[in-house]
Amino acid sequence: MLRKVAAWAVWQIPRHALILIAAFELCALSVPLFFDEPITRVGWGTAAFLASLSATYSAFSFRWERARRTIHRASEPATYQNMLSTWTFCAALVLPVKLAALVIVVAAVAEWPARKVADQAYLYRYVFSAAAALVGVAAAHWCSQLPLPYQLGTLAGVVAYGSLCPGAIVLAMLAVGPRSEVAAFLLPRTYRIEFTTIAIAIAETGLLHSPWPTLAWLSLPATKRNLPRTP
Repeated sequence: MLRKVAAWAVWQIPRHALILIAAFELCALSVPLFFDEPITRVGWGTAAFLASLSATYSAFSFRWERARRTIHRASEPATYQNMLSTWTFCAALVLPVKLAALVIVVAAVAEWPARKVADQAYLYRYVFSAAAALVGVAAAHWCSQLPLPYQLGTLAGVVAYGSLCPGAIVLAMLAVGPRSEVAAFLLPRTYRIEFTTIAIAIAETGLLHSPWPTLAWLSLPATKRNLPRTP
């Protein structure tokens, strides 16, 4: 057991980066504690609904990615796309932060097998990304609750979420290195998937507030076209 722990990739990064990552993750875990919001039965139901949608998407992603790697393409670059903001950003807008954090945890756990089979993530990086998402969701929720006209609170939430999540990842990359990979975050196309999922999440929020909230399941076919595909 100790040998397996000693072999974790996280111990290979610089000590200052390890301290930074650990401190950020501890802060992310404490963020929901600063929000004292009532949790209702409806909130639990909505959280379960959003978590189930994200888990369903991840299950399809895993199946497609496993099939892709089985058909003589294991040596080719992975094509997996992270679409979890479709449900986590929606959770930020419609749920208390504690329940939104629960959606993030369930979504992250469900997505990990697809990431692992795609050979696209180290576990410590993945956990840090989930922590960044938690901080971004908390900030987006706080902004969305501001008494601003014309849905400016939602717009502020988009800016907060779209800035904090990649910002935290860039900070970690600068600490770990190599820094050459950070240049990709300066390109607009890097954020295409992220803002596509946020747009779907906003539409999903409208459906949840409509007389037909179950129509929010349409977020699944809206994201399905971004699933990795076999040749």
